[in-house]
Amino acid sequence: MTDGRGARPWRWLLLAPVCALLSAPFAANRVEPFVLGLPFLLFYTVASAVATALTLALVYWLDLRAEMRETTRTGAA
Repeated sequence: MTDGRGARPWRWLLLAPVCALLSAPFAANRVEPFVLGLPFLLFYTVASAVATALTLALVYWLDLRAEMRETTRTGAA
């Protein structure tokens, strides 16, 4: 199932935030220690949300760069 733009393996990075948020109750299920005044589970959730935004920005940038490279290579406008 391809969109004609070739393989983009960096899209697999999009699974990392999902796995991080789904594993939070198992990996970070404790109140102590407090990090930046937040219980650890809440800090983990907030950090995962920030990491998700950064991951989405990275994948978007890589897709945009690959699309520009393909457009330049084919000469399409």
